[in-house]
Amino acid sequence: MDIIDRFSTTLASGYTAGGTALTLNSNVGLPSGLCDFYLLILAEGTNTEEVFHVTSMSGVAATVAGAQANTTASNHASGAQVIASIWTKAAFQQLDVRNTTQSANRIFAGPGSGSPAAPAFRSLVAADLPNPGASSLGGVQSKASASHQFLTQIGTDGSVTAAQPADADIAFSDVTTGNVSTTKHGYAPKLPNDASKFFDGTGAYSTPAGGGTVTHSSGALTSNAPVLGNGSGDIKVGTTAQLVPSLPSDASKYLDGTGAWSAPKRGIVFVFDGGGSALSTGKTIYLRIPFACTLQDWSIESTTAETVTVKFWRVATGGSALPTSSNSISTSGVSLASGTAVFSTTMSDFTSVAIAANDLIACTITAVTASQQVTVTLGAQ
Repeated sequence: MDIIDRFSTTLASGYTAGGTALTLNSNVGLPSGLCDFYLLILAEGTNTEEVFHVTSMSGVAATVAGAQANTTASNHASGAQVIASIWTKAAFQQLDVRNTTQSANRIFAGPGSGSPAAPAFRSLVAADLPNPGASSLGGVQSKASASHQFLTQIGTDGSVTAAQPADADIAFSDVTTGNVSTTKHGYAPKLPNDASKFFDGTGAYSTPAGGGTVTHSSGALTSNAPVLGNGSGDIKVGTTAQLVPSLPSDASKYLDGTGAWSAPKRGIVFVFDGGGSALSTGKTIYLRIPFACTLQDWSIESTTAETVTVKFWRVATGGSALPTSSNSISTSGVSLASGTAVFSTTMSDFTSVAIAANDLIACTITAVTASQQVTVTLGAQ
């Protein structure tokens, strides 16, 4: 039995707070050998409960470990009328959980899941917590951390959502605490709504030194020869050019030293080397010309003063075979008639001087005697 006995009695001697003795009325008989139990006393008139842990009994005299709750001297005076209940230690510890030592973070409750059962001490489980609401607290699930992400929502099921802030989440108000400075990175300051001012190295908007209004001193402005200045020192395009003339819309032309757009002069060079022996007729060199141009002059240099004659062959862009004599663009050929070098701008021997990008050109020797090296150059632009 959990409750050993229950009876009405008076106290033969009272209990003083902090004491170790409590004596019941001598006419109350307790079971023999009873020890280590709990005595619950209800004081009549005040209906105040007091609990004592009785460690041993000798007749009607009880040795107590101390009152457990609500103990006052007035409720336990000698001769006080009380109703007493005697409980086993195990039964009382189930009745009053304050008397049971437990590990930290444990609760006294029914089962964490499954069918109903007697309450016991156990760890808290997720099901013990209510779901959170818009205006109430509740259990929240854990969320693994991720770089640059912040909590954005806690659902009514306790789930947590995180995301990286979007541009629209960042509010830009009219404050200067986050502006860039000479000591830290930051935002550009608010624009001054003044086109004459620029953001300078101090973090302020200012008008550059020497800034002002550009005026034209005299004469009409033209699209290809702008004139700027204040009347005494105009800047003009010409032999003293400081402004670039309008673009020619031709990728093959470049700005030359005269201030004009022109195609650069190139040399197409054929080198015949006998390797220490005299060259012979029929020697041919083939080149691919990667740019479009017009042939303008030619030259021949020889290690021996003699007559050297060469002809040129050409096949158009995309040809699948090297040019041959059937593709000649020469009439009789050009020649070094005397001395060891010749240069000429006479192009009458050529049947065509226009070269397309990626044309194949061949130079072949048709006359030579003892020269061991001959260099032929075609000037092109």
